[in-house]
Amino acid sequence: IDSTPAWLTFLNPTLFPRGKSSLGHIGDNIAVYLTLLTAASRPHPQYPLIIRGLLMRQYLGTKIMMTGLQDAPGQVSTGEPCGGPMCMKHLCTPPLIPHTVYAAIAQILVKCVDWTPALCRLMSPGVKHSGLWDSLDRTQVWNIQRPPWHHALVQLVTPSVAGVVSEVIRAVPPQPPAKPAHPSQLSVRLEHHLAAWTLQLLTGMEGVADTVPLSVIYVAHTINTYLPPTIKPTGGHMS
Repeated sequence: IDSTPAWLTFLNPTLFPRGKSSLGHIGDNIAVYLTLLTAASRPHPQYPLIIRGLLMRQYLGTKIMMTGLQDAPGQVSTGEPCGGPMCMKHLCTPPLIPHTVYAAIAQILVKCVDWTPALCRLMSPGVKHSGLWDSLDRTQVWNIQRPPWHHALVQLVTPSVAGVVSEVIRAVPPQPPAKPAHPSQLSVRLEHHLAAWTLQLLTGMEGVADTVPLSVIYVAHTINTYLPPTIKPTGGHMS
């Protein structure tokens, strides 16, 4: 990561101190900015350069981007690829919003950094000062307007729990409960069914816990210590 591309030295000689030609002699902000700017200017994704820009200088680029995106508003939705001359369908959908960018950064950290606490160390400062806790409450499970950091955690565990969720959905009766004699009985029945499905979901997730990235469990355990008493996650805790 500390090596310097020859073309950078050739095109920008005034960036370096006299007699020096290494990124190691440039300030952290400038070095990270030049690397990410170069990656953004390429006509096609240069994954090694993107990863380098996010991980170099003690993850400075990652810290800045996560801090700027952590509480950005928005709702994740599935869009159509733009269809441009360089459009790549698997990269162009869903639309590029703070949530998908934050989730992509988190994925890179999990896959490229062989240190379990890394994701937690980078996410937790911003999450700790976030005011957007409501999406973690068990009464807000239906709410898809979650902050980017919450969306990133969901994306990381989705491959592990997708099968469990499918089984629970298949167990849901295709027809609504029969109309009761009194409206209050309907509420009781719905709560009973919801409790049973939630228990089934939690039991299934317990069985696939070993497939969830350890770094995500580390983050969830840390976030659990930040939650205000008014927030009650499904299952009683984040992890």
